[in-house]
Amino acid sequence: RGLVATFGAIVGDCLARDGLLDKLEGLRASGHEVANHSYTHRNLPTLRGESPEAAVAEIDDATNALEA
Repeated sequence: RGLVATFGAIVGDCLARDGLLDKLEGLRASGHEVANHSYTHRNLPTLRGESPEAAVAEIDDATNALEA
């Protein structure tokens, strides 16, 4: 049908569920987009207030896992 969707992935949850990252790769291979929806879905503004480095790591860790 030519429909394309974007799927937001909470990467830590995907890693915890066997085979879920492979399914995301399958979606990508089918032309869909997989978006980084953070590693643990923490509240980033709150986390940034507690530790700016932790907020950056929340996104960077998820990006690195998705690109691995």
